[in-house]
Amino acid sequence: MESHKLPTNNLNDWLVYLESIHPKKINLGLDRVSLVKKQAALDFEVPVIIVGGTNGKGSVCSHLESIFLNANYKVGCYTSPHIHRFNERIRINQHEVEDNEIVESLQYIEKAREETELTYFEFTTLAAADIFKKHKVDIAILEVGLGGRLDAVNVFDPTISIINSISFDHQDYLGDTLESIGYEKAGIMRSNITTIINFEDIPHSVIAYAAKINATLNIVNKDYQIYHADGKTIYKSNDRDFFSVDFSDYKFKSEKQNIAAVIRCCELLLGIFPNLMDAINRGIESSKLVARLQIIQKNPCVIVDVAHNEESAVNLSLFCKDHMSVGKSKAIFSCLKDKDIKKIIMNFNFIDEWLIAEIPNDRKMPIMEIESEIKLIHSNVAIKKFDSIYDAYDFAIKHSHVEDSIIVFGSFYTVAQSGVLN
Repeated sequence: MESHKLPTNNLNDWLVYLESIHPKKINLGLDRVSLVKKQAALDFEVPVIIVGGTNGKGSVCSHLESIFLNANYKVGCYTSPHIHRFNERIRINQHEVEDNEIVESLQYIEKAREETELTYFEFTTLAAADIFKKHKVDIAILEVGLGGRLDAVNVFDPTISIINSISFDHQDYLGDTLESIGYEKAGIMRSNITTIINFEDIPHSVIAYAAKINATLNIVNKDYQIYHADGKTIYKSNDRDFFSVDFSDYKFKSEKQNIAAVIRCCELLLGIFPNLMDAINRGIESSKLVARLQIIQKNPCVIVDVAHNEESAVNLSLFCKDHMSVGKSKAIFSCLKDKDIKKIIMNFNFIDEWLIAEIPNDRKMPIMEIESEIKLIHSNVAIKKFDSIYDAYDFAIKHSHVEDSIIVFGSFYTVAQSGVLN
């Protein structure tokens, strides 16, 4: 293995180091990370929730994190990617872990791995587990990074798993059919352990895998559901007659479904965490998740979302139609070259002007390709090209009237580089 000089105690230096020590940014497989997990003695002694699926993972994790905290449990939450700084990925009781703690755990994993190569994500996943153990959390919530079956998070055994949706994304790694993608997502299931399936039209591969390993399935609209009655939002399951949910700000269909999975998860864990049900409404109300169907300001209206695949883009387009102002609309947009841009942009026929730039990343889609695809789908729309996403957003703000709308989307990078959340 090539020798690399160890970094200082600076977190940014460590993150640069992690990117340099493995030839591939993504190298799916559990053998290497399982070995280091064992060498570092990182088995959890507390319940673990693993959250997978194509979309909605961040929302589900955020709501669960907030509910556990409001129920007075100590909660560790690991998500990815981040928007501004790495520390967003590792939280204790909704607070980002400080640089020095992260560096200390990275140093521990570095020593434990010996000669075993780890990717950036594998390394940081193990570091997060070490941090949660040191803080003696009551519950660990872990978001799958990519897929499920071969994702680093899957080296930990869940007390309960959630598969929130299955749609097209990361086809280069997960396959180009919903059956193949479903099989990869189903990999977070365990024998005799409950998996919440929080979507309909379940691929056969998911059902077959569950049957093969004897996993217990809880399926939305079969074992639990959420619906409206008498002006209230009602949660109902096979185990509970009803639970009135107060989330008037969450009028969007997909968010209601996310919350349905969250409540079902809490319900199934009541034997371990008896305070959860009383904390659900408080937890949902105080949940913190940026850049997901987020209205930053009004006059002009600024809507931000990290939507980067077909399903999330459809959700965003519907949200925009419900919440945009009456004036002109501008889209600040860019995406990665491995994304299906046609399916991302096709539902945004209400955009008057596209302001585009390239993402500062090796995986960026060239600006000429972005422009070409927009013209192909929306032939009569105005397009302006910029040197940076920040410049595009700055232009939009300076040239918008109070009744106009600005939508920032296409990638985590697009949102981060725009400066809209600064």
